[in-house]
This record gives sequence, structure tokens and C-alpha cells, in this order.
Amino acid sequence: MTTSHLTEDDYTKTFPTALDQFPTVEDLAHYIDAWELNSLFSSIKTTQQYLLDHKAAIEATVKDSFSGAAGVKAIAIPAGRYPSGKTCTAIDADLIAGNIKKDVIIFGVTGSLTATISGREMVFGPKIAGDDCFLSGPSFNSTGAYLSLGNRSGGDRHCSIRMPDCSIAPGSTITEAFLRMATEYAGAQATCNLKIHFNAVDNAVAPTTTAEFSALSLDDGVDWDAVEGWVTGVFYDTPSIVTTLQAVIDRSGWASGNAIQVLIKNNGSSYDARRTPASVEWAYGQKRVELHAKWTEP
Repeated sequence: MTTSHLTEDDYTKTFPTALDQFPTVEDLAHYIDAWELNSLFSSIKTTQQYLLDHKAAIEATVKDSFSGAAGVKAIAIPAGRYPSGKTCTAIDADLIAGNIKKDVIIFGVTGSLTATISGREMVFGPKIAGDDCFLSGPSFNSTGAYLSLGNRSGGDRHCSIRMPDCSIAPGSTITEAFLRMATEYAGAQATCNLKIHFNAVDNAVAPTTTAEFSALSLDDGVDWDAVEGWVTGVFYDTPSIVTTLQAVIDRSGWASGNAIQVLIKNNGSSYDARRTPASVEWAYGQKRVELHAKWTEP
């Protein structure tokens, strides 16, 4: 096969005058084309430029693994070169094993704490449409921006609120519990008397009809009498429901992550005395009814 080589005619730039002619082929097996030489010189120039651009990093001091100062969250990395495998370690000399949960390792310290964990606190609430609803006489309502409580034109108004994923461990002791709700519509009519119940089951299921709502098993409840007048947008708290929440957590079938359901029922309110909390559908759930709870775990 015939091999083609570059000639002087392939270059627009004239060769130096000292050259009598373009290099001739002496030995095809070892001939180096002008293109190959040009590529080689170009690569050398590129390499030289890279070395110049990165001279500081290439010649930087080689660094070893190191530890940050005790208790420092953000550790500054000194300038230098760090070969593969080097590490930066955060430490805290003040860590005490007895203050860390058993078998949990933090900064090399293995915890040994097995005592009661105190001070747990969390807010639970409905997550999706259908988790909360209300009865207006015989009518069941599970959509819309509000719930209705008390008396409306002589008819009872009751509501239920299901809180899924209630992460209170079995055997926990409830130390604080109440409901917090925001007003959707103002209501100052007197006298509004309500009663707060828990659905007495291990894992609550939201009702979807009036019949299902009416069939829910309830505890004895907590009275919420003479509910103050409500102003739109303001949040209001119920009386303590520690005892009734504790009864749910103490059920033999209770498990962390089960759902809890609260029912608030009319309890002898005056004619047209009602209160209207926002539902989970309102304001993307930001004003939903919430269960605020504190507890200690075994």
C-alpha cells in the first residue's frame, strides 16, 4: 500500500531559507511526518503551559491527615497537597458516654445511656383531605376550608381530626397535650360548649360517611366549656387532654406510627353558638388543627 506524506506545498508558511528542500523520504518504515512533529511540539507547549499554570499547586507542601480543634463544627483545611487516603477528623474531647444513647457512636465515643429519655415533643396533625371532617346535622362534610363546632340554627355540629404517623412509643408517659386550631370564620356567639374525645382504638381510620362517624368508639372525653369568642386568623388552644391521650398510648395494641383521631362534639351550646376552625385543606395545611404533645419514653 502506498503511503502519502506531507510536502512543502501543504504548508502556507514558507520554510526557513536555510532549508534547501522539504525532507525527502529515505526509509518509509521510520519516516516522521511533518504533521507528527508539529503535533509533538504542540503537545510539549501545552504541557509546559499546564506546568506553569499549576506551578504553585504542584510545588505545594505535601500534607498529612489531621484533626480539627475539639468541638469545632467547621474545620478550615490548610493549603497544601493531600495525596489519596489523607483524612480530616472532627473531634470533641468533652463528649461523655453516659450522655449518649447506648451503642450510638459519636466522634469515636460509644454511648452507654439507657435511662429514660425526657423532653420529647412533637406536633401531629391531619395530612390530606379526608383526615378531618364535620357533621352538620345528618350531612357529612370532608372537603372545604373549614370545620364546624357547636350549634348552627339549632342543629349540632361535630368534627373529627385524624393524625396519622403518631410517633409516640408504647409505654411513654404523656406530660403535656392539647389541641391548637386557627379560626377560619369569626364566631363570638355565646355560649359554646364542646367536648373533646379520642377515638378509642389502636389505629384510627377516618370516617367517610355520617354512619361511620356516628359509630366511632369514644372515650369519656374532656369538657371544653364556654369557649371564648374567636377572631379570624387567631390560634386557640383547648384544655389539657393529657389523661385521654395517655389512655390511647396505654392500649395494648398501640404502636409508634399508628394514627390517632380526635372528635370534638357539641355539648349543649346555645342556639347558633358555634366555632369554625380551619381544615387541612386551607392554606396548604398551615392552619390545620394540631395535637401538641410532650412525653418521656421508657
